[in-house]
Parts: sequence; structure tokens; C-alpha cells
Amino acid sequence: MATVVIEERFCGPPRSGHGGYAASLVAEVLGNPAEVTLSAPPPLGVPLELVRNSDGTAVLSDGEMLIASGREVEAVSVDASFPDGLGAVRWADADAAAERYEELTAPHPFPTCFGCGPAREPREALALRTGPVAGQPGLFAAPWVPSAAYAPDDGNLAARMVWAALDCPTGAPFLARGLAVVLGRLAVDVRGPVSVGYRYIIAVRATGDDGRKHHAEAVLATDMGNVQAVARATWIEVDVAGFLG
Repeated sequence: MATVVIEERFCGPPRSGHGGYAASLVAEVLGNPAEVTLSAPPPLGVPLELVRNSDGTAVLSDGEMLIASGREVEAVSVDASFPDGLGAVRWADADAAAERYEELTAPHPFPTCFGCGPAREPREALALRTGPVAGQPGLFAAPWVPSAAYAPDDGNLAARMVWAALDCPTGAPFLARGLAVVLGRLAVDVRGPVSVGYRYIIAVRATGDDGRKHHAEAVLATDMGNVQAVARATWIEVDVAGFLG
């Protein structure tokens, strides 16, 4: 058993941990690839218990309350085919898509979110802006140059930052519909290093809806099209006032 604390700066909604970051803490004890399901808003600034089980699962809890559970998976499958799949998005496409972000998400349900909140700046948060890609219906993308603030000495980001970066972009198609959503499940396969100062594109496609559940897939690639990570996500539609209350 280990004890972990989610710092205030890694919030999603106010007073709640960023879903992708919280999920990454579980994934770290499982290995790669992994799938993590969130069961309750991760609390900030308090000790949480993280336990890896012998059956390839792990749980994150706050006393008797289950926060997240995860499992090892053999693979995370997405459509990263070329030239018509997620990998087709290039830097100029993503950069232009980001300019449409705040218009589509205003008012943003969680403006201080570590991953995508418009009140956060790249020097102290991921601050990803994910918008629709012109001429490619259904595709969304975010440009990203990782900051040295979130990398170890070798210049490569820790896996938890890759998980965090693949959270909010996968919710962008649903925010663009005017839905307030929170992360329910995230599966990630990190396939290569993600390095400070290099240009990356996170490309996203919604893959379906099931009542209040909404599904998406994502690819994190270099601006040359090399896929460094893939993800599948499930988002849960919430009432913002009730969720914050």
C-alpha cells in the first residue's frame, strides 16, 4: 500500500482532482497499458490509499470511499490509420482548431481545470485548447508543446502527464455540444517518449453515446505523425450545479 496526495493545482472541477491525473496514479502501479475507472470525485490535498492487488488490479480510496479502480489491459485500440484517421491531423490544423476552443466552450463548466481551463496558463497547467478541425467533420485537435515544469531531468514527461494530457481533449466533442461532462473511464497506451519543447498534436474523435455516457478516442502524435500514445475515454454527463454542490 502507498499513500498519495493530489495537490490543489491538479484540480479538474473546483475542489476535485483532475480525472486524468488521478487515473494516472493508479496506472503507475499497474504498468502500461492500463484502464482506470473513476467512481467518485478525487479529493484534493488529503492522503489517499493506493493498493495494487495480485490479480493485476489496483484501487485508490479515501478511507472507505472508492475513488478509482484500474486494471492491466493487453492493448488500447483506436483508429490511428493514415491518411484518413486520427493521425492525419497536422500542426497547422491543430493550431487553427485551438483558436475555436473558447468560443465553443463558453461558458466553460470548470474554468480552473488543470487540463483545459481557460483560467489556467501553460506555465502552470497543461492549458490544452481542443477545437474542431476544419474540413474534417467529427475530428477535434489540440496543439501541445510540453513544459519543462512537468518533466524529469531527462526531458521526457512522466506517464502521469501523458495521461493528464489525454483527459480533457477526449471530452472536447461533448463540451462543443454544450454538455457538462466529467471523466468516467480512461484507458491509455503510452507507445513512445513525449519530450519537453517538441510539438505534439492530440487528435480526438467521438465514438458513440449511451444515455449519459459519451465515448471518444484519441491519438497523441508528433507533428510528423509519429504516434506516441493512444487513449479511449468514457465521459459522464452531469448537472454542473449539482456536481459542484
